[in-house]
Amino acid sequence: MTDIIDTVQLQSIDDSIIDLFEITFQGASSASLFLTSGMDANLKNIYFPYTDENESTTLKEYIAIPIQMEGIDLSSEGPSNRPKLVVANLISLGRTFASGGLPAGEADEDTWKNLLQDNNINRPEDICGASVVHRTTLLKNTFRAGDSVSSTTEFPKKKYILDRVTQETSIYITYELVAPFDLEKVTLPSRVVIGKYCPWKYQGVATDVDERSGCTWGNGPGQSKFFDIDDDEITGISTYSTATSYSVGAKVKYPTTGFVKIWQAIYPAQSKLPSEGSRYWKRIDLCGKTLSSCKVRFNQDNNRVTPLPFGGFPGTRKLG
Repeated sequence: MTDIIDTVQLQSIDDSIIDLFEITFQGASSASLFLTSGMDANLKNIYFPYTDENESTTLKEYIAIPIQMEGIDLSSEGPSNRPKLVVANLISLGRTFASGGLPAGEADEDTWKNLLQDNNINRPEDICGASVVHRTTLLKNTFRAGDSVSSTTEFPKKKYILDRVTQETSIYITYELVAPFDLEKVTLPSRVVIGKYCPWKYQGVATDVDERSGCTWGNGPGQSKFFDIDDDEITGISTYSTATSYSVGAKVKYPTTGFVKIWQAIYPAQSKLPSEGSRYWKRIDLCGKTLSSCKVRFNQDNNRVTPLPFGGFPGTRKLG
């Protein structure tokens, strides 16, 4: 980052600034389209690393096409800026590729055509709601096809949402963009602000992938003790075994690795696996949902090393 900043601060830059655009559709495939504005009239595709949501980095080919972003204004005052994205009419081009009207070049036209078909995109408005990531870098920091993926050097990325079509011709389409938090009925931080209690599902990061819970409690380093809903330590725990007969009140650990749970027998049990809704077991390592509950679990013995994933907002209070 320091190198690229030093370069653009020179009075004369002996390099080209490259604009890269990643458009991710919201349809069934959730695929991304990689575009670049090219270099002057000599349009060529650009290769640059891309990191997906699974933190996997691959080298992507950004298709050179007429595209540019206008009206970017970064300000900390007033309403958020709504820039415009002017791009070649992707729908018309997709139909041309589908009919074989253009010869194949460097760009992967078949992929382009399939992206439109898979996401049921037949008119410019169908792309609205897609996310756009705008990336800028210098030409010397780009790659060539077949290069090994290495660290990237680029300016800070900017992300927007395609909100609406403001102009359309047979040649180009103009979209109005909004910041992800500026959409109608969308709030920041996109969840209800609760001051005293944590809304995260206990151990939800492991048990409820769809809700993306922030609670990472498990049997990791520094998490050897277990507590009940009143934040009292649970003692007398044994490792569950199918060969053992358990009397009422017995406490067991199951599963024994990963995100461990603690159960107490409520009915004499043998070979009855602890599970939610079982008539033989009830789970007793529940969370009190308060900041102190989070501290006693993640900062055991006052180690104060592990950051608290507390999902509430203890600095807020109700007014009025």
